Amino acid sequence: MRNRAAEKGKERVKVADKLLDEEPVKVDRWNGSAVKHALDDASKNVFVKQLKFVEDFRIIDRKLLLCTVACCFSLFALAYDYFSPFPKSIYVLATCVILYFIIMGYVTWYNNKVEGDCFMTALDKDLAGIVS
Repeated sequence: MRNRAAEKGKERVKVADKLLDEEPVKVDRWNGSAVKHALDDASKNVFVKQLKFVEDFRIIDRKLLLCTVACCFSLFALAYDYFSPFPKSIYVLATCVILYFIIMGYVTWYNNKVEGDCFMTALDKDLAGIVS
């Protein structure tokens, strides 16, 4: 029992030593956004490098997919208007503009409610390789 506690203590010291070996990040302390980003990056480094977590990008990928679909609607409207000038393409333009704003409204909701203040999602790496 004491041996396990000693091993855990040694692991904590190793992690602390690795953290102290890194160069400190210089940030203007009065810039709240820069301080938050520096703390987020430092936390990511601890989880990914020291604790061996695997970063999961599914939340960000969904948001990028939604933004891509919205941009495709706008590109389609642009191309359709090029080949069929304005008076003929008014219904297609109106439909694409409405769909674009609906999707971007959903992206805003997704960013605020689903993603929120989350700066990282991670998966615990299975060292045995049993679970993929």
